[in-house]
Amino acid sequence: MRFFKKYVRPWLPKEIDRHQMTLRFLSGGHWNHGIDVGGRRSVLLDKLAVDRKYILDFHNAADPKFSGDTLYHNLEHGLPKPEGTGGWDLVIANDVIEHVENKQRLVDDIFGNCRGDVVISLPNTQHFIYLKGLFRGGMSKQFVFDVEDGMDRHRWITYYDDNKAWLNRKAAEHGFDLVDYDEGWRTDGALHLLLLFLRDRRKYFVFNQVFHFRKRG
Repeated sequence: MRFFKKYVRPWLPKEIDRHQMTLRFLSGGHWNHGIDVGGRRSVLLDKLAVDRKYILDFHNAADPKFSGDTLYHNLEHGLPKPEGTGGWDLVIANDVIEHVENKQRLVDDIFGNCRGDVVISLPNTQHFIYLKGLFRGGMSKQFVFDVEDGMDRHRWITYYDDNKAWLNRKAAEHGFDLVDYDEGWRTDGALHLLLLFLRDRRKYFVFNQVFHFRKRG
């Protein structure tokens, strides 16, 4: 293991956080109405130039220090527009769509009710950590999460190529273009030495995929 950490790990992809990528994509922008869907403790909107900030989450209310408002709405019924406006100027939905049964409705509303920028991240369940769960007979445990008021889980299996194809198609249907894309890598363990020799090995290293779309015109 000491040999691995000293000589092998430096050559493997570095870990990248999806929130860091989101902030980099949106750096320098300004929006009137912005919402963080599934934002939990609202770590993003207070770091961006947004006049009216909202958070919407299944479980936790926003942090008391959050300078915006909390919306209470069931995402199975889609995403509403802000009252008295033509739509959101910024929508962030990081690792939330896979928790919703009616994902088609939600994604259609995210794009359909936005007139500016959309950032979406999805997990890649072809990543090696999910494969380890499969081999050990505990695949289902990879998709269940303990939260303050009970339990949550993934409703969908999200694969690397499927994520790209689906979101790009949905965005195009609503008049959006992909302007930024990045991937979060997660590496640990000697298992990666084996994965390096697999075909399409990139799919097994990428943990999250982050997409930034913008409305045309």
